[in-house]
Amino acid sequence: MAQYIHTIGHLEPSYVIQKFLDAQRIYNLTNYLEKLHEKGLASKDHTTLLLNCYTKLKDVEKLNVFIKSEDGVGEHKFDVETAIRVCRAANYHEHAMYVAKKAGRHEWYLKILLEDLGRYEEALHYISSLEPSQAGVTVKEYGKILIEHKPVETIEILMRLCTEEGESARRGTSNGSYISMLPSPVDFLNIFIHHPQSLMDFLEKYTNKVKDSPAQVEIHNTLLELYLSNDLNFPSISQVNTNGDLSLRERKPSGAAVMSRAESNGKLTVDRKDLNQDKIHLARLEKGLRLLKSAWPSDLEHPLYDVDLAIILCEMNAFKEGLLYLYEKMKLYKEVIACYMQAHDHEGLIACCKKLGDSGKGGDPSLWVDLLKYFGELGEECSKEVKEVLTYIERDDILPPIIVLQTLSRNPCLTLSVIKDYIARKLEQESKLIEEDRRSIEKYQEETLAMRKEIQDLRTNARIFQLSKCTACTFTLDLPAVHFMCMHSFHQRCLGDNEKECPECAPEYRSVLEMRRSLEQNAKDQDRFFQQVKSSKDGFSVIAEYFGKGVISKTSNGAAGTVRSGSTSSYSGF
Repeated sequence: MAQYIHTIGHLEPSYVIQKFLDAQRIYNLTNYLEKLHEKGLASKDHTTLLLNCYTKLKDVEKLNVFIKSEDGVGEHKFDVETAIRVCRAANYHEHAMYVAKKAGRHEWYLKILLEDLGRYEEALHYISSLEPSQAGVTVKEYGKILIEHKPVETIEILMRLCTEEGESARRGTSNGSYISMLPSPVDFLNIFIHHPQSLMDFLEKYTNKVKDSPAQVEIHNTLLELYLSNDLNFPSISQVNTNGDLSLRERKPSGAAVMSRAESNGKLTVDRKDLNQDKIHLARLEKGLRLLKSAWPSDLEHPLYDVDLAIILCEMNAFKEGLLYLYEKMKLYKEVIACYMQAHDHEGLIACCKKLGDSGKGGDPSLWVDLLKYFGELGEECSKEVKEVLTYIERDDILPPIIVLQTLSRNPCLTLSVIKDYIARKLEQESKLIEEDRRSIEKYQEETLAMRKEIQDLRTNARIFQLSKCTACTFTLDLPAVHFMCMHSFHQRCLGDNEKECPECAPEYRSVLEMRRSLEQNAKDQDRFFQQVKSSKDGFSVIAEYFGKGVISKTSNGAAGTVRSGSTSSYSGF
């Protein structure tokens, strides 16, 4: 054997190894392989063979010496990964872990701890001792196993990784800038794939601590999906179900009465489980609604979550409260009342219209129209609701009576008595308006007749000025004097340079001219005219007002001629 050892470096090792593969010569083979490693000429296969020799001989002492051997610069004299694999396969886990830890092969160290030994506490402690970047990588790889067996401790490690308590202070950076450099909880979502309850706990802890995370939209989206889902599998509920089944199996009733009693107890247990599940589900829905509100503060135009996804989740899980909140926040008032209509919640429907249909508070009065149409097409008795709706339609004068009658006539269950009082009040109101209009017409006709008579008198008869005092200074009127057709007289010195118009009547006349010019300008702005017609409760009155003030005419020349003739006849001085 000594001669073969001297051939190391000159003779191919495989030639020598082949001669000592016999089981009776394993000691010689071991000796040769040791010398081969000492001279640094061993390959991965040689390392595997030597370790197999140690394990077959159960020579733990030599195995310890071998794996702890190093060269002059502190490096192992063998292939590290090969040594780990062989020791692990031979169930020498401690030796494999020693090599992995010494060589910095964290993934191998944790793989042996978790998959072979099941020492989860030790694995968590080891991960905590690693650098944050390396710890994050290992948690992503082995997080599923850790969450399954040690969820609370694993979440604590994740919190330290994602928030790094005290680390920002040590590094001298601000909290806001440092948060963006840390791992995001979104990076670790895949390890919770079979444990949604733990995921919910982790994200809740994170959002309670970090308020300005760059990934807060994704985090809120995930939380909303967890909160609103109907089939979240909680570990506590699974445990209750398991215990319940075991208790029934352990009892072996021997009679019909006992069996009946056991079945009754089992039914009560199931009922209690269902009740507990319902309570947990309601609690999650409450959390979901709180998140919908808190993540959409009034000072933000858009929420800190995907609003389209939130609406889909609410619809999929029939979460009415969340859906109503989102529709109202987005000012989709018609969708809000559609939810109440679909649920046939008449009381809630009317209350909603009271809240969202008040134009004084930024609401949409047309909701009452939709509500009236809904009751008109309902096909069932709803007299009480219709009367209440008519109260608000009448108060805000939203619809003319004829439209109300046509709408409600479609419901065969509604009688005339429902709208009798409303129609009577509207007829009385219309009669009063007609009477007021008639009196106004008579008044304007009398004024027009008087104006025409005055114009005719000015054209055909001489005007006699009999004022003896100046209108401006009230002193006795003397020459030179100026008389205006409006029957005001002034000293010429009191008028100054303004001799063409009466100082007393000029302001009123100018305001009339200014109003006329403004109306003519508005008449050219068609968009504004149509907007006024559209926004008015009575569009015809707007059109009539434009006609009445002479703004709308057949031609622009006619309008201009009307203005010029009016200006000339309004005043005259000499």
